Amino acid sequence: MIDPFEDAGALREAYLGVDWATTPLGPVAEWSPTLLSAVDMLLHTRSAVTLFWGAEQVMVYNEAYVDMIGDKHPAALGAPVHEVFAEIWDEIGPMIATVRTGAAATGLSPLVPYDDAYRGFLRLVAAALNQGLSRAGERALAEALQRSLLSHPAQPDHLQVAVRYQPAAEGAKVGGDWYDAFTLPDGPASTPCSARWPRPRTRPPRPCATAC
Repeated sequence: MIDPFEDAGALREAYLGVDWATTPLGPVAEWSPTLLSAVDMLLHTRSAVTLFWGAEQVMVYNEAYVDMIGDKHPAALGAPVHEVFAEIWDEIGPMIATVRTGAAATGLSPLVPYDDAYRGFLRLVAAALNQGLSRAGERALAEALQRSLLSHPAQPDHLQVAVRYQPAAEGAKVGGDWYDAFTLPDGPASTPCSARWPRPRTRPPRPCATAC
């Protein structure tokens, strides 16, 4: 089975330390493709992201989100959100419930007058968020396109094959490094690979190939 937490960064040990079988999500081996894809996407997102999954709204988050919850990590990982934020659940619970119904949830401070200046500020924030989300969406799309072209490396009995893939860095493009891994008819495992850059270089990519 492919390790879904391979790209969790500093959180990988925390993910591996959770007894997922005792959580509402169940054993990792039984996670749905939809959940695995959602986890993969958030782990490849640089911005702080948390996922509230299922009826129990179990928290799964990335490394950037840890700073936002402070000492609630690592206990929050794999725990229902209403347990993690029990002290403010009366306030945020209805907001999360509103989002789950498909409606928008907005929290405005009662200490700030809702005047033209405040509405102008909110429009600026909304524009910045929209731009950031658009760029993040392009990045996620680019990585998803690139990773969809890759096959899992062959794993012959006598050899363990590991590969590293670095996606292209610009826009919704297919680029970056690439590889293919397969077993040759006479037994050895072959891993041809090459590299591509987002900008033209003075020398062409240098391919590599190994057979073991």
